Amino acid sequence: MKNLKLILPMLAFIFAIGLSFAFMGDTGSGAWINYNGVPTELELDPCQGNGNDCKVVFEDDPNQTEYTVYTDDTLSQTRKSNNPEPYIIP
Repeated sequence: MKNLKLILPMLAFIFAIGLSFAFMGDTGSGAWINYNGVPTELELDPCQGNGNDCKVVFEDDPNQTEYTVYTDDTLSQTRKSNNPEPYIIP
């Protein structure tokens, strides 16, 4: 019992240090749009394939504005998609 009181706090400390390195962080989707002049990252990447410029429409947008999807926050290179229709984002 005496050894257990010494070993348990040490194990907790070791596991806490080990788990701090296990967190990978948010990598993001890599899909960006120009939303009202501000580069905004999408939660999911709807673009699959290549051929057409990838576009998205927000489901709750009454104007159904199409936003072109880009590869990074500089909004310089568009992402490609097999689908010519815009993806609807809920």
